[in-house]
Amino acid sequence: DERSTEGFPGSDDFWEGEKWEWLGFVTQYYYIFIVLVTAAVGGYASNTYNDGATQFVESAKEDKPLTIVDAKDLFAAPAPASVDAPPPSAE
Repeated sequence: DERSTEGFPGSDDFWEGEKWEWLGFVTQYYYIFIVLVTAAVGGYASNTYNDGATQFVESAKEDKPLTIVDAKDLFAAPAPASVDAPPPSAE
């Protein structure tokens, strides 16, 4: 029998073969890739959100309007409070 499918449409499918296995894998597990990329980008954004900021806005309160605070004043160590405590006993 001299029958052949050569020359018929679909005999050489472009999407057939090992070269497209990676695309099938990605489409099967794309939601895992999206979750991992989202977590990585979110972690990076949260760690670098205020990098280089020189001023911050302090929340308004009932008795005080909205104010802008310099970063160096915000993160400066407070002066130690003097407490009149009795000296430690030697006992």
